Amino acid sequence: MTLVVAFLAPPTPGHVNPTLPLVRELVARGHRVRYVTGAATAARIRRTGAETIEFPLAVDDLVGGFSTTRMAEVLDVFVDRLRAVTPAIVETLRADPPDLICHNPAAVIGASVATLLGVADLRLATGFAENARVSVADRMTAHGFDPQDARLAAYERNAFLLCHDIAPPRDPAGTPTLVFIPRSFQLDGHTFDDTFTFVGPEPHRTPAARNWTPPPGGDRVLYVSAPRRPDFHRLCVNAFTGTTWHVVLPVGDRTELTAPANFEIAPRLPHRDVLRHAAAFVCQADMTELMEALVAGVPVVALPLTPEQRLNAARLAELGAGSVGELATLTPADLRELAGRLVVDRAFGRTLERDFGPHTSTGGARLAADTVERHASAGR
Repeated sequence: MTLVVAFLAPPTPGHVNPTLPLVRELVARGHRVRYVTGAATAARIRRTGAETIEFPLAVDDLVGGFSTTRMAEVLDVFVDRLRAVTPAIVETLRADPPDLICHNPAAVIGASVATLLGVADLRLATGFAENARVSVADRMTAHGFDPQDARLAAYERNAFLLCHDIAPPRDPAGTPTLVFIPRSFQLDGHTFDDTFTFVGPEPHRTPAARNWTPPPGGDRVLYVSAPRRPDFHRLCVNAFTGTTWHVVLPVGDRTELTAPANFEIAPRLPHRDVLRHAAAFVCQADMTELMEALVAGVPVVALPLTPEQRLNAARLAELGAGSVGELATLTPADLRELAGRLVVDRAFGRTLERDFGPHTSTGGARLAADTVERHASAGR
């Protein structure tokens, strides 16, 4: 039985990339997948074999650092852009109705569109899932998030009105949810019932393309993925020049750095190829980055910038899979010590071997596709 499955998610890598193995698996099973998106993520979606339904949708960057007010402004602009194209989204899906709408709550309108069209829906959690016991917003208050911010309240009202202009959404408590992290990483994972399917990230089923290999000599590889800021790149050079680390540092298209002998600096590098050889990984603690590292069994130095990243990093450290630094006050000596501790303290390696690596995926795309098929068929 061929299904038509629609996806709605904000057009950002963090929201779209974790869903792509599922999309690819559904296409491989002979189903039609139609993904509502914007220009920033359309090409990578099409490479899965899915159809894209493109609209002028984008989520602006947080320029000038994080504040709850600034985040709310960015989200509010996205809702306004979404409002402008919602009638076209509805009519496009009405003309070729899906059997199921899979939607990230950050896309705002997914549940309401499903209600309006009378089709089943399924929620996608690419970060921590939420239930009556777990509120991500509440947990982020300890990390600089202000739930009482007036601009945030204005955004929430704007999103609420947009949804109710379409149709009152169904109660999310009864809606099945796919969670793209393992239950073991989830905050209070034991409190989630069987309406939540924890599939984890997709395991690395096929060998990496081997477009990158470490240099001879046996130096440990330190992969520094983010943050991509010139001041941080200079700090890395000061921290690791002349050490026994082979530092791999993708810097984007523009840099004035001169690579020391033990550095490999390039605009971009094949991420998975480098990660599979790394002894430690430095990143901002976006959930997608953390899941990639945990699947590869690589300990992480997390340098979070936003409350969401800080919450992710705190969970990482709590589970013993990495360490956390404060970027605003970080010195070269601090960074050198954080990276060194990951390889000197064998507890990190034991944790990764016992709890993560191949155990990080708890079903991956195959279980996710099984879940989609089951709920889409039930909704017919």
